[in-house]
Amino acid sequence: MKKDYGDEQVLSIPREKLQTILGLSNLSTGFYPDFYQKINVILENSEFINRTDAETDPSYKQIIPYCIIRQNGKVLSYRRGVSGGENRLHGKLSIGVGGHINPVDTEFEDFPDLSFATIALIRELKEEIGVDLLTQSKSSKFVGYINDETNEAGQVHFGLAYVVDLIDDVEFAFEDCLNLPEWMGAEEIKKSENIEFWSEIFIKEL
Repeated sequence: MKKDYGDEQVLSIPREKLQTILGLSNLSTGFYPDFYQKINVILENSEFINRTDAETDPSYKQIIPYCIIRQNGKVLSYRRGVSGGENRLHGKLSIGVGGHINPVDTEFEDFPDLSFATIALIRELKEEIGVDLLTQSKSSKFVGYINDETNEAGQVHFGLAYVVDLIDDVEFAFEDCLNLPEWMGAEEIKKSENIEFWSEIFIKEL
């Protein structure tokens, strides 16, 4: 049964257009390092469509900023709760914080030079973990793309991968859908079971 997301609009790009931009005949599963440097072209060729339709239409890829949070050499991890929007990921271990790009992210007048993706990431970090990317990070870096063609959720999403290193003594405020947050070493995460596939792909790059 198709889940109804109401009138939520999400930034998406036609699969064929994305393949052309990346110079690929097909999108494969894995991590694409940022040697393409095509993020701005991807965003410029994307459009807002209804999420209810996008979630079951693999001819489009929803653009998802997906961020690893680090502090003192450890990576933030959590379990996805049932109140999260993507029921295909419930209960899985995740190291990714982020979400969809919505029309509101095009109206961020305080920082007109930032891309839609960066603005969405700022918003998502505040909403999901209570962190201000602009004032509480030592560094933030876009490092590449994550793609998964092995399951229905992956086939309709395309990840923009970021790594954020936080300053010390940050106070967090976790959303209910982020269960059992803890700091883990990269090698510990790599050995974990029931980890969501994007996180499994991303952790190998650290």
